[in-house]
Amino acid sequence: MVRFSIRRVVLTGAIGGFLAGAVKIGWEGLLPPRTPKVDEIPPEEHFSELIGHIIWMNTIDFVRNSVK
Repeated sequence: MVRFSIRRVVLTGAIGGFLAGAVKIGWEGLLPPRTPKVDEIPPEEHFSELIGHIIWMNTIDFVRNSVK
């Protein structure tokens, strides 16, 4: 049986929270969560939609070609 001390659990949680916050701040520095204009689509969403449309169109073409 593993024994946990409260001090070790609190210290581990604090270090983990600090690292998670640092990663979040660094990630938002590379990819900002919001665009300056509210109506503008964020670059990440635009890219994911573009990739989704490309995959969807290739799937439709594959199905059409395999039915012939």
